Amino acid sequence: MQKFNWTKLVVSAVVVGLTASLLYPLGFGQEKKPDAQKIYAEIAGEYSYNLQGQEMIIAFWVKDEKLYGAPRGQEAEYAEITPVDLEKLKFGVTVPNGQYYEIEYSRDENQKITKSVLRTQGTEIPGVKIK
Repeated sequence: MQKFNWTKLVVSAVVVGLTASLLYPLGFGQEKKPDAQKIYAEIAGEYSYNLQGQEMIIAFWVKDEKLYGAPRGQEAEYAEITPVDLEKLKFGVTVPNGQYYEIEYSRDENQKITKSVLRTQGTEIPGVKIK
């Protein structure tokens, strides 16, 4: 019966640990984090939302590295749109009247953000990017 070699096991573990610590700063083994500024720039524009035949245009824009939005004509009452899950393009916003909305964007087959859904109090309002 062969004797277990503890020294070999410890040396192997140290080598694996050192290799991982050297490669980690290079990005190996790390998931690539979404670039918030790039996503904000992709989202920026105007979206048309339709709820029971009523159209509402909401403008989204980037200012000071933050994403903002407001209904067209009411830009003075804008609100900051904050990321909930950048990877899944999910955001949240509390509008000036205190109501909270979830906003989810989606990409088309060309990977461009072209659609959005507003969710609040059990209601879903679909929207499409028009500008």
